[in-house]
Amino acid sequence: MSARTVLVVDDDPMLQKIYRRTLVRGGYAVELAADAGRAKELLGAGPRFDLVIADLGLPDVPGWALVEWLREHHPSLPVIVASGEPADPHQATSADHYLEKPFETREVLRLVAELCGQAGDSG
Repeated sequence: MSARTVLVVDDDPMLQKIYRRTLVRGGYAVELAADAGRAKELLGAGPRFDLVIADLGLPDVPGWALVEWLREHHPSLPVIVASGEPADPHQATSADHYLEKPFETREVLRLVAELCGQAGDSG
């Protein structure tokens, strides 16, 4: 079975590094995008992602705008949004999960496994 692939959309190089290291150690393949435009390019290349983790503080558009685009163009793709700000209850319902920063890497792996249908596989 091939590794599940996660698209991480975050413009912070340190967080990109943390996500990549955490997810690769968890057995996932990872692609990174620093903004919504790049994420849309990668997503337009075909159905190769199993999950998206998107920061709400993106440099080109608000993160919720990316989530709305994902819901319109990839409605079955699970989405985790991450932010250091409290979630807006109305907007938070458009994502599958809201991850508050700072986060524990164990929590990221648990959520990704759960949303990828691998809850028993995360170890």
